[in-house]
Amino acid sequence: MAKRVPPEDRVNLDRLDAYLLSDHSPDDALGVSDIDGLLTALIIGPEVILPSDWLPLIWGHEEPSFTDAGEAEAVIGTIMSRYNEILSNLNATPASVNPVFERMPDGKVLTADWCSGFVDGMRLRPAAWTPLLQDEECGELLTPILALGAEPEDYKLFGLRRKPSDAASRKALMTKAPDLIVDSIFAVWDYWQETRREPVPIRALAETPITPIDPKRKLTKATAKREPKVPPTDKPSAFDNTTHIIRASLKARLYRDIEIASDASLYDLAEAIIQSFGFDPDHAFGFFSKLTGNIYDSPVKYELFTDMEGGSGSRSVKRTSVNAVYRRIGTKMLFLFDYGDEWRFITEFKALGVREKKVGYPRVVATVGKAPPQYPDMEEDE
Repeated sequence: MAKRVPPEDRVNLDRLDAYLLSDHSPDDALGVSDIDGLLTALIIGPEVILPSDWLPLIWGHEEPSFTDAGEAEAVIGTIMSRYNEILSNLNATPASVNPVFERMPDGKVLTADWCSGFVDGMRLRPAAWTPLLQDEECGELLTPILALGAEPEDYKLFGLRRKPSDAASRKALMTKAPDLIVDSIFAVWDYWQETRREPVPIRALAETPITPIDPKRKLTKATAKREPKVPPTDKPSAFDNTTHIIRASLKARLYRDIEIASDASLYDLAEAIIQSFGFDPDHAFGFFSKLTGNIYDSPVKYELFTDMEGGSGSRSVKRTSVNAVYRRIGTKMLFLFDYGDEWRFITEFKALGVREKKVGYPRVVATVGKAPPQYPDMEEDE
């Protein structure tokens, strides 16, 4: 086992801390120490978990607001940088960790918040943690973290029996906790090394080489004139610095994952889907809330006809942003391209990413399956 040493530096968390203490942060948002514990659990745990699953925990399942784009970039960027830093330190030789514990003015170190954040991370995949927790030899590795951060119901969730403790033993545990937690981090990291899919830096979300969408390829005929994206609101939202990863599927193993700016329009998303399958963008399209059957009866629908003609009973695809429709991870809409041939794609909001500078969006980040010909009958005739 490599020698363990503390890292000399750490990502500057002051801007994040200031934001979490401000009026802009959701009331139930986690603190810096809680977040650090959460990120550590995500990295050393049994499964790789996408930011779309754990970012809502940080904000207390509310949408944060920011004073401007710079603040949004600084806050979200700091969280992602800290995640990458923890991962990098554990992968280094020698490996190192430096948990962010709360320190009181008298020098006393408090670890309960960090442990609570760690347990928050465990709750995301309780069944996956079971093999470690119930391992006869290694099951005690998380004892100090659970003792300081778990609620009574967590023991039931993880299939454990809570051991009674008196005030003296708990005080002794709190005194030794900083060192015990560091030991636990290394031990759990080592435990899952052989079975865990290796975590990757947050910015590396792509499963396959990234293919930029050609920005010069426009829709043709009456749709060729592009309108501006949805006008920005006066107050930046949590989506101003994020991207949506949308999966467009024709079949279970035939899909494209498209990363697009969250504030882009449905028109932009439609164009990206069409291009990603190699189709010519020469037909009208729409998004429908009904996934099967008579989709035209969908209670919610967005169609290009509304922008072209108006009065269709549908909403605009050019004036509706992606984040206005795909609000929660798992949201699905049917994307219909070509009302004659009726190409039906199931679109699903798979993950929330962070917008990177000098990166062109939308872009294809995963390709599975060979796209069918757009006009199969014509190819057969040839």
